[in-house]
Amino acid sequence: YLLSVGAACSVGYAVQLSRTRAALLHEQAVRLEAQHAVHEQLALRHEQARIARELHDVVAHQVSLITALAAGADRIFDTEPNRARRALGSIEQAGREALVEMRRLLRLPRADTGRPEPASSPSLSQLPALVERTERAGLPVRLSVRGKPRSLPAVVEMCAFRIVQEALTNVLKHAGPAEVAVLVDYQPALLELRISDDGRGLPSSPVAGQGLIGMRERARLVGGRLVVSQRPGGGVEVAAALPVPGEPT
Repeated sequence: YLLSVGAACSVGYAVQLSRTRAALLHEQAVRLEAQHAVHEQLALRHEQARIARELHDVVAHQVSLITALAAGADRIFDTEPNRARRALGSIEQAGREALVEMRRLLRLPRADTGRPEPASSPSLSQLPALVERTERAGLPVRLSVRGKPRSLPAVVEMCAFRIVQEALTNVLKHAGPAEVAVLVDYQPALLELRISDDGRGLPSSPVAGQGLIGMRERARLVGGRLVVSQRPGGGVEVAAALPVPGEPT
């Protein structure tokens, strides 16, 4: 009799233990599924923010160039038709470049192969071309390099290029007649950028637009910092300090 009772108790305990274990496993599965959904949502938001930053940088810069070039072409259309024609060619080129960058960003399929184009990140080696395009739009830019140029991590190079690009776009849009000096300073464990103009300066009640927010986000993305300030002699300076991972301090 005692053996039967003991066996029954053992069976009951085993059944209860199995039910408890199953409940715990179910609870764990539900918790993991919820965590996975949260992680997926965060990843989606980060990707949306990245695409929004890139689209803003690409579209805002190219549209600013196109607007400035079109205004210049209109002013000289009757008196200097050859220069106006060159400006129209630059407008076409700016539009094509914007389409190429947007296609690469969104990884759209190519018409000839049906396969996505390989993504390519902008780098500091493209700054001279950026300066040339900006000058064609009527904004004089002086590019200076300090220190020994070297290859940096791709994310640092991309962030640096986009910060310079957005700063030049802001000058084109807001500074009025101005000149710009761009300094790229290679330090042992740091990349410093200074983009200074002699234009109108900051408004009396500045409101941070998407461009300024995007520049600060890019600097934070690599653990850096970015400051926008009024220059004593007039104009605005954008100063960014981007640490270089793996470099000696």
